[in-house]
Amino acid sequence: MKNFKLESFDSIKEEEIEWLWKPYIPLGKLTMFAGDPSVGKSFISTFLASTISTGSKFPFSDEIVESGNVIILNAEDGNADCIKKRLRLSNANFENIYTLLSVDNKKFFTLKNLSDLEDMIQEVKPKLIIIDPITSYYGEGVDTFKDSSVRAILAPVVELVSKYKVALLGIIHFNKGNDKAIYKMNGSIANMGLPRSVIYAVHSNNNDERLLIHIKSSNAELGESIAYRITDNGIEWLGIRGKINADEVISNEESNQYEIACDFILDYLKDGKQLGSKLLENALENGISKRTLERARADLKKKNIIDNEVINSKTYWYLIDSKNKIKNETNLDDINPFDDI
Repeated sequence: MKNFKLESFDSIKEEEIEWLWKPYIPLGKLTMFAGDPSVGKSFISTFLASTISTGSKFPFSDEIVESGNVIILNAEDGNADCIKKRLRLSNANFENIYTLLSVDNKKFFTLKNLSDLEDMIQEVKPKLIIIDPITSYYGEGVDTFKDSSVRAILAPVVELVSKYKVALLGIIHFNKGNDKAIYKMNGSIANMGLPRSVIYAVHSNNNDERLLIHIKSSNAELGESIAYRITDNGIEWLGIRGKINADEVISNEESNQYEIACDFILDYLKDGKQLGSKLLENALENGISKRTLERARADLKKKNIIDNEVINSKTYWYLIDSKNKIKNETNLDDINPFDDI
């Protein structure tokens, strides 16, 4: 062969995996961290960055992490008004955490800029790079739902972080359908296939408790699920919850969030006609996603429980049985959350 050669495994030296946070985040590998917008993925990632910056302990671990540098690339949250506050709440050492600024404020870094990424790594020598969300950094012309297109972008990046033993944490959103865990990550299945570790953040069935569920690990046994909640003071770690079936949690979450959204809408409209934009604003503040709110609202309208009207170009929603609020015979169990709407 002109461009390749065959090598026997007899001449390949076996290597042990090095870990940033065993068994969740290996060094020199890509780890994907996925979930809906309301579960606190960015809070978790800034906590991880803070832990490394100070040389502290990861949740429920006795091992103290050696302090090091972190690079955070975030396409959605502001550095000054959001990310730094979250880092402060986690007691970060700011000097050890870096972000990337464009010299001329025009060029946007993408993972196609492999030489720039390598320059970053050589200059800062980070232990962890966080990219949030990673799909925003794939660059123009990349079909995020096409396996070969995603692999063409990520494979060279994976090779690069392997070379420098850097942990790469790619944050990614859930898609709007599928309640099967392995297909829940947004975009191509390559987003599940290429990383050596995948962690999901989901709501649990216990009030405001949320869960980190380790759903893929190519280099070690799956880690146990960890419960947490988001507070005004940052992340509060609640405890180890053992091995949890991600499919069951995600399926239950879809159904539970739908029921919560239905109850919220009915309660919000009980005192009369309400502006649609305010309904959405308050739903988001209560942790209900726009997609779930719209599903619940459409189903309630289909069941002739609520309706809407436009006044002066503004949409208002109201209970159809406004005098008696909600008829006693209305049964939310009859509303199928998986109806096409």
